[in-house]
Amino acid sequence: MSSGVNPQSLASRYQFKTLLGEGGAGQVYTAWDTHLRRTVAIKQIKVGNLEGNDVRDTWQEAMCLATLKHSNIVTIYDLGIDGDVPYIVMEYIQGETLEQTVGAAPLDTATFSDIARQCLEGICCAHHAGLVHRDIKPANIMLCRLPTGSYQVKVLDFGIASFAGDESPEEQKADGSISGSIHWIAPEQIEGAPASERTDLYSLGCVFYFTLTGFPPFTAKTREEILDAHLTHAVRHLSEVRSDLPPSMADWIMSLMARCPSDRPANATKALEEFEIITGRRQISTRGITVPARILKPTNQPTGDETGSFHFDEMELPSLERHQTGTLPEVPMAPTPSPVSAKPKFWRLLLMAGSALLVLLGTLWVFARGQATSPPGAGGPVLRIHGSNTIGSKLAPALVEGFLQKKGASVVSIDQGNTPLEKRLVFQMTKNTNSGAVEIHSHGSKTGFISLAKATCDLAMSSNEVKEEVHADLLSKGLGDLRTPSCEHVIGLDGLAVIVHSGNPVSRLNKDQIAEIFSGSVRDWSELGREKGGAIRLYARDANSGTFESFQAMVMGKKSLSPDAKRIEDSMDLSQSVSNDPDAIGFVGLPYIKNCKALAVGDGECAPLMPTAFTVATEDYVLSRRLYFYSSPIPSAAWAREFVEFCLGNEGQEIVSRSGFIKQAIDPHGIKVPPAAPQAYVELAKDAERLSLSLRFHPNESRLDTKASRDLDRLVGALSRPELEKAQIILIGFSDASGDTNIDLERSRKFAELVSSELEVRGVNPKAIEGVGSILPIASNSNLVGRTKNRRVEVWIKSTAK
Repeated sequence: MSSGVNPQSLASRYQFKTLLGEGGAGQVYTAWDTHLRRTVAIKQIKVGNLEGNDVRDTWQEAMCLATLKHSNIVTIYDLGIDGDVPYIVMEYIQGETLEQTVGAAPLDTATFSDIARQCLEGICCAHHAGLVHRDIKPANIMLCRLPTGSYQVKVLDFGIASFAGDESPEEQKADGSISGSIHWIAPEQIEGAPASERTDLYSLGCVFYFTLTGFPPFTAKTREEILDAHLTHAVRHLSEVRSDLPPSMADWIMSLMARCPSDRPANATKALEEFEIITGRRQISTRGITVPARILKPTNQPTGDETGSFHFDEMELPSLERHQTGTLPEVPMAPTPSPVSAKPKFWRLLLMAGSALLVLLGTLWVFARGQATSPPGAGGPVLRIHGSNTIGSKLAPALVEGFLQKKGASVVSIDQGNTPLEKRLVFQMTKNTNSGAVEIHSHGSKTGFISLAKATCDLAMSSNEVKEEVHADLLSKGLGDLRTPSCEHVIGLDGLAVIVHSGNPVSRLNKDQIAEIFSGSVRDWSELGREKGGAIRLYARDANSGTFESFQAMVMGKKSLSPDAKRIEDSMDLSQSVSNDPDAIGFVGLPYIKNCKALAVGDGECAPLMPTAFTVATEDYVLSRRLYFYSSPIPSAAWAREFVEFCLGNEGQEIVSRSGFIKQAIDPHGIKVPPAAPQAYVELAKDAERLSLSLRFHPNESRLDTKASRDLDRLVGALSRPELEKAQIILIGFSDASGDTNIDLERSRKFAELVSSELEVRGVNPKAIEGVGSILPIASNSNLVGRTKNRRVEVWIKSTAK
């Protein structure tokens, strides 16, 4: 049989969308089920040299999994054979792994409790069916965000599962290693003892510890030291790390991780009972649990058949008669004890399909990065991008063109739509005659979210973060949580420049003055100290633009824009109008300053700053803003995810820079320490350089925001450059003002420590960590936007030669 398979052979039912991955076991695709009209995951198996005893238990476990019906275990839809090629159809999963979610910040108690309960319920179901997972870890637990905002847990990867009660000792691999993952493996697995239900409980305890702290309970520098830590039980009690946890919960998690299996709860059901009592639920939930009526056990009875067929007790296999679509009859839910025989050829194919089923479970997390839901109509654009004019007029077309070039295509024409704000970039592949188009509509950030809700675009462009009311509305409509890293993508930075005529002598204003001007309270330039007076003429972006939304949020607050302001839909036109009017004032993104003069802007007692590449990159400039792409959890275009990753990568960021915006690059800058800086800050910054980023947090949370999560990886990459690889890292935390200096100092230190923990997980150990409280604010603490800006961590580096 050829190792390559043709995905079109199943086209009678499935429309194959995207090849997600390929390995030794086969290829994994996303596909559209035309019968049931849903997205599925299909794996077509590369048949290997699998023989009798190697596949008997694997197939039995696969059949057992196929009969499980539980909301916390991934669902098997179908097993089939098409043209001698086994395939498996499974539930398509979108979301993030627990490892990715906790990577942003440890979970709060309420969120943890919900996730832990679901993990236990899924494992209870598997154990009841006779399966011991043996490889429970954060990467094998998927979290799917529900419209309510809570998580749906899916337990993955039963690839090395065994039967409960199997007394076979753990076997070493050919290289001397053992099955399992070293941070989560139970001591008895290390010692080669048989795995049991309590083995899974130990791993769950380690996972729960990680979920609440952000790091595994057993850590060391080498693999051998980590394994030894498990065996000697060298672990800090959870209550020492998370003092806010109820003592009973911390003790319960530690009991799951007991060194001796007999000291752990008797089974998963007992562990769940204990957990329900601790959390006040008291009764075990059995939602969605359906398991086989009998646990299947292989027999050792000789069959007289040496070709590889087996005899199963208490089990009736479905007929293997081949159907036109290549599907198998549904696996029976309650097998009837009636042995059957089958032709060796069909047995072998079916057994191979079963063995590959478990391998597939281990790759399901990839589906979180999967692609389309349903195929676009014939002749439609391959990618539709709607929203912000700031992004769509210049930056988005440049990014699309760069992306297409990388894909081996070239833009052959740019077709104008119904208005100048609508474009179609028509491209052709260079290696063949295939062609397509990318649609860009830039009528304003609001229109992007409207299109996303209506599924008339694949990516929404926005020059401001999704508003709370829009976020809640889209969540209620089932679009998903747009504030997760898989949906919210910061593609670059921009500063909202307040511009005047180049000959205007006014050079600086604070936010309050600007708000008074644009609300109409200040009407003449003489009120602002200009010797030559004159009526101020206002120019503002249209109401649909993210630029105006940003201006309203950052400057105007509760004030309303003066009705005398001239509203303009295009930033370039607005800039041109201001440059021609000596008494004009307006606001635009940095690339549109052009022939105008940008003003330095301050906020309250904060010193005015000019919008420069550094002040915008660090977001110290009070009117700096982020440029976003938003996507649904399952983008409707096959290229959507790939395009976003291109934009976030080095090539895309260079295009961001060439387009006049600020790229997310990390470079050292020698800057002057502010005069009001405390002595601790002065000492740390002495002979040091500040990097061009600040790490920030979600509003009112001690959780890194989506940009900071990606910036940490950028930072680690930058520190690997030859000129920085030996530099010492200094973290300085800042908080917003609570009114209590001691609280502010404690919180700022906590922010710096959180960033330090994230870097340590990535192999970087900061030299110094300090919190300086709420001193040196860069924005007013009178509103949420300003407070969020002030809650930050600066990163400094000091050469070891200094």
